[in-house]
Amino acid sequence: MNRNLADLTDKQFDILVIGAGIHGAFVAWDAASRGLRVALIDKGDFGNATSQNSLKIIHGGLRYIQDGNISVIRNMVQERSNWLKIAPHLIHPLPCLLPTNGSLTRNRFTISLALQLNNILSYDRNHYLNPEQSIPKGKWVSREECNQLIPGINTAEMTGAAMWHDGQIYNTERLLLSVIMSASCAGAVIANYVEATGFIRKGATINGMKAKDVFSGQDLEIHTSLVVNCTGAWIDTVLDDIREEKNSPIFYPSVALNLVTRQIWDKFGIGLPSRPELIKSISSSDSISQVLFFVPWRKSTIIGTWHLPLDKSSDDFELTEEIVQHFLDVVNSTDQKLQLSLDDVLHVQFGFLPMIPQRDGTQRVRLVREGKVFDHHKTDGIPGLITVLGVKYTTARLMAEKAVDLALQKLGITSVPCQTNKLALEGGNIDSFTELLSLVMHEQGNQLSPHIIENLVHNYGSRYMDVLRYVETDITCAQQICKDSPVIEAAIIHAVREEMAQTLADVVLRRTELGSAGLPERACLEKCAHIMGAELGWDEGRQKQEIETVLELSPKFLAGTVH
Repeated sequence: MNRNLADLTDKQFDILVIGAGIHGAFVAWDAASRGLRVALIDKGDFGNATSQNSLKIIHGGLRYIQDGNISVIRNMVQERSNWLKIAPHLIHPLPCLLPTNGSLTRNRFTISLALQLNNILSYDRNHYLNPEQSIPKGKWVSREECNQLIPGINTAEMTGAAMWHDGQIYNTERLLLSVIMSASCAGAVIANYVEATGFIRKGATINGMKAKDVFSGQDLEIHTSLVVNCTGAWIDTVLDDIREEKNSPIFYPSVALNLVTRQIWDKFGIGLPSRPELIKSISSSDSISQVLFFVPWRKSTIIGTWHLPLDKSSDDFELTEEIVQHFLDVVNSTDQKLQLSLDDVLHVQFGFLPMIPQRDGTQRVRLVREGKVFDHHKTDGIPGLITVLGVKYTTARLMAEKAVDLALQKLGITSVPCQTNKLALEGGNIDSFTELLSLVMHEQGNQLSPHIIENLVHNYGSRYMDVLRYVETDITCAQQICKDSPVIEAAIIHAVREEMAQTLADVVLRRTELGSAGLPERACLEKCAHIMGAELGWDEGRQKQEIETVLELSPKFLAGTVH
């Protein structure tokens, strides 16, 4: 996968997708796999915004039982199964627990009924899945069983727990990149760091985009029959110069935050309700109890998701110590024995999700439940433009399918069935992840540690040899970048040569695990920059500049804890 800007300007496309987050990536893959001529661009790196910041859970819709929205639940059940099927190296079942108590909405009877209903609605959840990817039925477990499963949890009011399984993503950045690479293999022309700067129009009809190479400043023109706007929180910014002022925004932004902390509980994802009466800095947004999830991930715990309304541009949001401390207060209210402090925070993730506009003046966030595809010919009288409002990582594939269905209709092409619910992602051609891991352990165990092998198979799946081929020609490429990380030098070289990594941040944050739970030591960054410099011709000054840029990405108040 190479960044060739001439391919963008020399061809006529059926679809140009702007925004290479998880929704844009899936639109590009779906459209290319159906035979369309597709281009995909992003003003930054792939998935560098909201898609990079995730609780790493693929949901089956259990939480929506209380809404009674059967169609949403069915969609999420089916999409969870699709994810488990197409990415068996990167997504695996995770057991989850939600303690019950004597309240009306969370007692044993109510929760057991919800679990039974969910079991019925997810009757086909394991169709075509390998047994090791299967999702067991949800059930209620007793207080005694719960104490055995998660020792040390606050049991003052606990009567037992709901137990169910969802999918856990090993690495969201690699998952998105697998979708991008699948689109590329299907024929899509893809480039990061290409910013859309304006529409090309013939009369009222859009038939292309003006763009700019972020690195060189070179102006580009990309000609296409349709533009699909998948820019997330920047949807309305893209539309500003063609929509009338009276049009309401499509995306009302809220901030979604997750904390990566020291490990609290392992093996189980645990949902705990906040207790507003215990929160030190009470506000209207905390006056109603909300469930936070504690998700075991590597040697850490991800806690989330906490939502804040945003009354300004997404570009103007600044993460502050006050915001993180307030989030910690909410977290600590769920179990008074936690007592987490800023020193326990390894990393803070944040992104932007669409919310329902507030009418009551409170700070409470009500998220949009279902995504939507907009045909601007119908809504604004502008032919040639489609916008995708995505709301969940879980349903990104489904939203892309709907967008491409509409695109085919607009292009006057006989409908071609979607294949992305059946085709394995790049690296996902695996019958059994356990068997593949065992095979690679046997093949490579003499020269690589089990930790390195496990990392390779998780992140690259059946494409693990794409990385190890560098080791075959130069054994020094098997050296670890950092002593406490399984990432090897070969992964850095591969990211530059085959995965379009352009900056040090691309490699540290999105191609490897080096910065997934906080930035690594400077010595690690220096080694990584040196390898990239040899590949890309960076001099010593450029390498230092890249390192400083990565260090600046860390919130200032965490500077003493993440390095």
